[in-house]
Amino acid sequence: MKTCSIGGTNSKLGLQWDKTVLFIALGRTVCPVSGSTQIVFGPQAPNGVRPVTVPASSISFNQVTCNVAGLSTVTICVESTGVDGTGIVDCDGGEPNYDFLTQVDHNTNGAPQSNGGFPADPTCTATYTDPVTGSISNACLEQSGGTCNANNLHPGVCNSPYHTTYPNSFASGGMTVRVPLRLKTVSSSSGDPCDGVGDTYGASTEVNAFLTTGTARGTVFDANNENRKIDHGASCRGGSCITQVTGAGLSSFCSNPGASLSGARMVTAIGVLDLDTTAGDTVATVELQCQ
Repeated sequence: MKTCSIGGTNSKLGLQWDKTVLFIALGRTVCPVSGSTQIVFGPQAPNGVRPVTVPASSISFNQVTCNVAGLSTVTICVESTGVDGTGIVDCDGGEPNYDFLTQVDHNTNGAPQSNGGFPADPTCTATYTDPVTGSISNACLEQSGGTCNANNLHPGVCNSPYHTTYPNSFASGGMTVRVPLRLKTVSSSSGDPCDGVGDTYGASTEVNAFLTTGTARGTVFDANNENRKIDHGASCRGGSCITQVTGAGLSSFCSNPGASLSGARMVTAIGVLDLDTTAGDTVATVELQCQ
């Protein structure tokens, strides 16, 4: 069992927006992330692979507070759902399903526009099956008071399923873990906004976060229900989009299991539709470095 104390300048949440509000291009918001977790490594198999477990009881994050261009503040609480995370570390390299790409289309009512996207789904019944987990993501229709996305700002618009792919093979010392997490946006608070005492929450969603020491990238087509996309290297209002992050593997641990996890960095990315009523859609990138 190893402890990963999360912090430092390389632990952060990045929110990539594509919106201009009051003549201000929002650009990218970066917010510090801190916390801790334990990681349990099983015995190493002849092919260099060790099973990995992240005990749910060990997951602890401090509140994540982001100021969006001085216009609004978003506070997010990250907590375990009570289910352990699981994964592998491949000390020799070569296992499949490394790196991570997640894509979502904000509007599939019609055919893809010039920004790209997924096929028209006028009945809003499309599904996508994760090639690794077999879990099914469903299209959903935005409606007032609905739970399709964080705020349902475009009633009548069909949001596509999330499409996930894992395009590469493990690098030596590479690790992936899938950790069930609950994300809550804070509406009002008294004291610690994430302790549930005197606090109220807006959007709450559960994600099976795929963390990798490789590369993670996210894309939102038809961003903010416009003919635009939020994607790495694309033109976002406020500059070139940044929606891809890269981690750092466990080569030190692989060569010496007694070594600490210092320097290891796990990353993920996800497109979030209508996260904020002012800023709209975002691609959230997360970087968690062990100190």
